[in-house]
Amino acid sequence: MAVFSAAAALAHECAADAVDAFERYNAEFRAITRRAPANFEERDWHSSQRDAVERIELYGRYVDRTVASLRLRLGGETTDRALWAAIKDQFARLIEALPDAEFRKTFFNSLTRTFFGTVGVSPEIEFVALDLDPLARVAEYDFMTAYPNRGSLQLLFEEVLSAFRCKAPWRDFERSARYIAEEVERHRGAVAEHRAVHSVEMIRPA
Repeated sequence: MAVFSAAAALAHECAADAVDAFERYNAEFRAITRRAPANFEERDWHSSQRDAVERIELYGRYVDRTVASLRLRLGGETTDRALWAAIKDQFARLIEALPDAEFRKTFFNSLTRTFFGTVGVSPEIEFVALDLDPLARVAEYDFMTAYPNRGSLQLLFEEVLSAFRCKAPWRDFERSARYIAEEVERHRGAVAEHRAVHSVEMIRPA
């Protein structure tokens, strides 16, 4: 019984480590992303490109750090599949109520696939397609704004652009709205779409 308790405790500690690692990754990712509006408004394209590269590299860096940390904690049990199955169960419990649980599962998969060099799928130690539904809880969150078409696509996109708050002024507001409307009509013609545009839905910026 004592051996089982020790194994369960180790599984919980490893799962908690993985959850904490994702939290740190997510916080750093958000910090980088929060710089984007200022870079855009100041037209600092070099900083925008640098931040884009940093965001891409950040994920791999956190996976590597977490793998190294778990390797130290696990010692000789690094590739114990039964233990990793227990870690997976504990991880699932810890993230169950979180809104971005699906993304956290992909992070966990990155860890196990690094440890085991998985080819194909190992459902006992990683989350598989049936476990990963990024839209599972989407109905719980109101993140869309709908703009009805009142008879003119250009007026519709003027309304959309007017809702976008930015310190940098539009160079030519009406031309921008007209360009979008023309592009939409060009695309509709290319795909033989004859139905009317009733509204446009936009994701609200974070």
